[in-house]
Amino acid sequence: MSYTGVNWAALPALKMSTDVYDGPGPGSTHEAAAAWRALSAGLAEAHAEFTSVTQFAMGNWEGPAAESAHVALSPFGDWAAAAGATADRLSAETDFQGEAYSATKAAMPSPAEVVQVEAVKDNPVDKVVGLLTGVPTPGEVAEGVAAAQQAEAAMAMTTYDVTVSMFNSYEPF
Repeated sequence: MSYTGVNWAALPALKMSTDVYDGPGPGSTHEAAAAWRALSAGLAEAHAEFTSVTQFAMGNWEGPAAESAHVALSPFGDWAAAAGATADRLSAETDFQGEAYSATKAAMPSPAEVVQVEAVKDNPVDKVVGLLTGVPTPGEVAEGVAAAQQAEAAMAMTTYDVTVSMFNSYEPF
């Protein structure tokens, strides 16, 4: 099952193409991935510093209070390490989503291509000439091209939808 549950084959090729081509693109996705990487690095640094300080303290402090402090503080270091790993995973997944967007755009007919085919397909003079002569007209050929564009657009969106749905169940920090 895809993330959105949209029946992409039911949408017009021009709508899908325009949405992808006029959308924000992968830039903001890659910026978000960079922010996740920075957070991951910051958490790794915090974990390393926390570990260093607690090890130093434990090496110079003994007794039941020291042991209690170590037990009480350890979860914070563990949290920083786990949160850093989660941020690192989210960075990779966010970058992958940006690449999926780029692949979708590359597989999608452009709005100009769709409009051009639609203009040829809907030429009323062409339809009359075709009826009178029995010869395939540019409009009839364009019908086939339009159907292929529709299939390409729907497949591109379905592939994107299924691809990004792999990342829709995040674990909390």
